[in-house]
Amino acid sequence: MSITFLVTLLALSTPSHADATPTDAQPADFHAPAPVLVQSDLPDPPDQAADPTFMEYPMGPLATFGAIYGGYLGATGAWLMGEATEASEDAHTTQGVLPGGFIGSSAGLGTGLLIGAFKPITADGYALLYTDTAAGFYYGDAIGRAFIPVGAPGDRERIRAAGMAGSMAGIATAIVTQGQAAPLRNQLNFTLATGVGWVTGHGIGNAAGWDRTADRSRYAAVEGISSAGLGGLALLSNRGVLEAPTPASGALMVGDGIWFGTWSPFLFADDPTPEQSLGGAQIGLGYAYAAGLATASFGQPSNKSVALQAAGLSAGSALGAGVPLSLSSTGPMRAFVAPMMATGVAGQILGGLVAPHYDLGTEDALLLTALESWTTWQAVGWGAYARSTNVQPSQAIGYTLTTAGAGTLATLALLPALDVTPEGTTMIVSGGGWGTWFGAWGSQIAGGDPNTTWIASLAAGDGALLATGAAEAMGWQPTWRQTALINGLGILGAAGGGLLGTVALYDPNNWTPISASVMAGSGAGLITGAVLGAAHPGGSGQTASKGLRTPATPSNGRLATAWKRVPFHASVQATPWSSEEGDPGLWLQLDLTEKRHR
Repeated sequence: MSITFLVTLLALSTPSHADATPTDAQPADFHAPAPVLVQSDLPDPPDQAADPTFMEYPMGPLATFGAIYGGYLGATGAWLMGEATEASEDAHTTQGVLPGGFIGSSAGLGTGLLIGAFKPITADGYALLYTDTAAGFYYGDAIGRAFIPVGAPGDRERIRAAGMAGSMAGIATAIVTQGQAAPLRNQLNFTLATGVGWVTGHGIGNAAGWDRTADRSRYAAVEGISSAGLGGLALLSNRGVLEAPTPASGALMVGDGIWFGTWSPFLFADDPTPEQSLGGAQIGLGYAYAAGLATASFGQPSNKSVALQAAGLSAGSALGAGVPLSLSSTGPMRAFVAPMMATGVAGQILGGLVAPHYDLGTEDALLLTALESWTTWQAVGWGAYARSTNVQPSQAIGYTLTTAGAGTLATLALLPALDVTPEGTTMIVSGGGWGTWFGAWGSQIAGGDPNTTWIASLAAGDGALLATGAAEAMGWQPTWRQTALINGLGILGAAGGGLLGTVALYDPNNWTPISASVMAGSGAGLITGAVLGAAHPGGSGQTASKGLRTPATPSNGRLATAWKRVPFHASVQATPWSSEEGDPGLWLQLDLTEKRHR
């Protein structure tokens, strides 16, 4: 590298023969052959800030390839010769592999330098060299496995030799045709299709339950046929006959193929083997690739449609599997897999149908995140409730899947029709939280068992969430001040009620009075916060634009007048806090500021 660098600088700084003038140090017949030889190949002089220019040797990459392939060829040849001389077919002779690899690498290096010196190869030609070598080895190996019987003398060595012969044929083809090499992108597309075809053919054998040794010829045949088929589709795509799917659409189709392919064997067998499920996934991958190329010309979904289809597929699959699982954990797997696949398809179709009418803004994204977080909590909660009733683990999973699927589908269906501000989103979620709070404490006070407590807390939370959302849909639009007052005073009331109950009602044998005090305190705080928020909303009270709400009702005039007469302002602050031992907590602070009257 350093020599090349010096030669380049010399060529850039030395005048050409045409411009040379005789001097005392330079005779008139002086010639500068080096600059003349390289001047036509040099780029324009670089700027001072540019990196120095380095000359490239065209034979370098080819020599590198020759060294790598020659080393492989020499090492494998030495191994094959050692195998042929062994009495035992299971013996693996490694003697001579290292010398053979060194000799082959040296020979390949020299051959690459020699060919590169007389036949410069383009960048696409280098790529063709690698792809043709790999394809040649693969098809040579497949032909060997297809036609050399199992147990034939030296069958393993002969198959390996067939692969090597195929790779050498691929190298020769690449060198001869490198001038017509396809662009690198097209070559990668063809290589990918060939690899997917091999995976698909291998999956056919796995799904059919073939033995990889006894049915070696079958494996090789279907792998070769599927590789050639998908490779042909890739060539049509490269020539513009077929349109390639977008990355998002292709990813969705691949996900569909693998998902449905993995579960398909359960529709035909009560207990398929892991190899059969793997085979289904491999077949699904190949189907997705072929379907993507075959259908892309008829229209491709947008990124928004792809996202909604994926969400619909996930939610529909969860609901379809969760409902039968929650009802019964016995029965053949097809009783759970069939509805899961059917509702998954229905959910994906629904996602694609609603996509053109789906237009989400920043506030809608916040509401979506909040409702999905709530759905996650409900899914975990109902799964925990099922476990507390000592049902089968699969039934508990069914409760979780049912809740997650139903909640996600409901959220996706209602979101376009809702128009909730960030303040309203916060109030809806906090309303569900307070419902869960009162449901849990109420069940404890009533002496309910753990099962009753779970149901009461989860059901009350859902009810409060829906009630708060309905109030906002009917016209109530909370402001940030109202949201802070209601929730802040509710938390403060719960803390005060707990403190009062501990001081005045403590009974180590009966925690019900303290529980009632906590519940009463939080209720009083919420009511106080609602009254103060209604008297002094701190916002415009305007509603959103989708037409589901009516204008907010103005605050009561008498209540507002009474609030103005109160001689102080009230504010609540809630900040994270931790004790000296590192236990997490919440710091609540109520500030009363005296009003100044002018």
